[in-house]
Amino acid sequence: MADRRSSVLSTKPIEHIVHQGEIFQLRHPLAVEMSLERGVFGCEYPALGIIAYGNSEEEALKDFASHFAYVWHEFAMAPDSDLTPGARKLKTAIQAMVASVGRP
Repeated sequence: MADRRSSVLSTKPIEHIVHQGEIFQLRHPLAVEMSLERGVFGCEYPALGIIAYGNSEEEALKDFASHFAYVWHEFAMAPDSDLTPGARKLKTAIQAMVASVGRP
């Protein structure tokens, strides 16, 4: 049986995230795991449950930025009363990572 695990290429430090005109300035770089499996590049950050893919490393990083922005808008910006206990933990985690959000 073939080994189906991806091959980790590197850990890439991400200092800020840009998505659709928003810039997420991070308090500390995120150590994103970059991988390659069957010709598909992946980016993973387990602390936020983000796994992103693309046909190139650049596409995978863009997908990562999209997922990160989604987590920010759907969890970090939501009132606690709208979130489950697990979602509140995710909210706290991402809020602790982001120093500011702005536009260029």
